[in-house]
Amino acid sequence: MNAVQIVPPSKIQSTLDSLWLGNENKNKVSACLFNIIFFTEKSSRLEYIRKIAYNLIEKFPARIFFISADPNAPDDLKTGVAMLSTKQGDFDITCDLIEIAASGAEESKVPLMLLPHIVPDLPVFLVWGEDPTKNHTLSEELKQFATRIIFDSESTEDLGFFSESVLQIQRTFSCEVADLNWARLDTWRTLIASVFDSEDKLSKIKNTSSIELTFNAQETPFFRHTRIQSIYLQAWIASRLRWTLKKSSPTLLSFSYENEGKKIEVVLKEVKNSSLPPGMILSLDIVTEGGDRFLFTKDPKVADRITIHRSGPSECCLPTFVLIARGESGQSLVNEICHKGTSSHYIDALKIIATGSLL
Repeated sequence: MNAVQIVPPSKIQSTLDSLWLGNENKNKVSACLFNIIFFTEKSSRLEYIRKIAYNLIEKFPARIFFISADPNAPDDLKTGVAMLSTKQGDFDITCDLIEIAASGAEESKVPLMLLPHIVPDLPVFLVWGEDPTKNHTLSEELKQFATRIIFDSESTEDLGFFSESVLQIQRTFSCEVADLNWARLDTWRTLIASVFDSEDKLSKIKNTSSIELTFNAQETPFFRHTRIQSIYLQAWIASRLRWTLKKSSPTLLSFSYENEGKKIEVVLKEVKNSSLPPGMILSLDIVTEGGDRFLFTKDPKVADRITIHRSGPSECCLPTFVLIARGESGQSLVNEICHKGTSSHYIDALKIIATGSLL
């Protein structure tokens, strides 16, 4: 990537044109599959969001807008551009980056500066890196541009209110919504669905009596809310099996459900491992009323493998080993861009979590 060049707003497009013409590589291709707007406030997570944006073009070239706001700084506005490129065989695939840093009253100018540079007739993804429960001055304006809003639930201090806010935004703007933490669970959801793919196995999990879910609670400067993925996963299971939430204690990491008069207890357990991604699901232990047990475990030393143990009153099956994709920075965003529409499973999980915040 070329260094970002600070330019006045009126010179954004002409500077991008000059960068393209000045690139001497003959095997170059300019590509743009969609527009994507990243928004975040100036904080320790700024570089994390920026890294996701840069890694994105390795999969999907796009016109990238990186908008940052500083609510504590005096009125100021800076714009810059750069040419991003990635090697694909003998060709360099290039795309544009436009950065806008605004503070104070100057933030009101951002939508007007943004609009002329959005590539027409292409989708507009908005990656909202801040807590949607907090009303930001740019929130309503930027959402008007978006065909799909991708949230990062890591940004919130209250997952219950976050869930309510996302549900409200989805209803108000009639746009697609997604979440990076939800995308990080795609492998687990697919795996669980594939294991319980028969009427016999489905009837067993419907009679679950308890679930114990272990996750990596090791925090980093970028990730402090490590329990979110585990809360999402148990809410997804509950929503698919039509359980009713009766009691929740996110601080104690426990949830009580009811299904046809029967109680189901869910407990989340913390372990800390600095060598693994924060929030990663490490094990899922499902026990049924009939004594069947389904144990999914991830070996900390083999991050791309999950072992499945199945046992019951009259059987003990050999373990099954499943290879999964390694988690990479920005991969969750790639997953959400690949998906079309709003996941009804995600909406149902949010409804359970939002209900829990009101209990």
